[in-house]
Amino acid sequence: MFIYLFKLTFLIGVILSGMSISAHAENPNELKYILAYVYKNNPTLSAANYEYRKITELYPQALAGWRPTISADANLYTSDIDNSNFGEADGATTTDLTLQINQPLWRGGQTFADTDQAQKKIKAAESRLRLVEQEIFFETIRAYISVVKDQKLYNLRQQNVELLKKEYKAAIDKKDIGDFTTTDVQQAQARLSRAESSLIQSRNNLNLSRYDYERITKLNLDGFNDFPNV
Repeated sequence: MFIYLFKLTFLIGVILSGMSISAHAENPNELKYILAYVYKNNPTLSAANYEYRKITELYPQALAGWRPTISADANLYTSDIDNSNFGEADGATTTDLTLQINQPLWRGGQTFADTDQAQKKIKAAESRLRLVEQEIFFETIRAYISVVKDQKLYNLRQQNVELLKKEYKAAIDKKDIGDFTTTDVQQAQARLSRAESSLIQSRNNLNLSRYDYERITKLNLDGFNDFPNV
């Protein structure tokens, strides 16, 4: 399980590294562009990323316990001189400025405890974020592969139906000239009916896959046939 999660995380990192979504991408239906779009726009991932960034702020806050605190106080005093022997004297102004720096040397281990707790919370938040990433990317890849698989299967069964229609028509024509019997025609018709039933089932499966894909990725499937082979 650990190896699987590591491989998936590595794959996600490779795909997303340095990638930006462009409206002029060569093929926006490629998996790497879809994953990048989901990473950027999925609300669950956005919430998990926000929570992680918020928790990472705990570490510098904890480290602040080692830093000095600086406080300053300034006072301005003015005194008036009345009835002075100095005719030109109006008064006196005194400025008092106090600067205080406190450097904590020991807080009973509180800073160590706060820093350690912050690191543990950050690691836990990172683990939760990676888990959310893996779950959402796994669902995206699963939905993508299902759509591609079901579309290919539908296309094949559609081609098969067209082929069997021709065979059925040919069987009728050959019966008219005596080369085929009624049984031959009935067998051709039965093969066509089975193929048409399989085509309907394939269409239903494809619709479900498309719905699942759009639900997970929030992307529509315009240009769906441009999906690359898997």
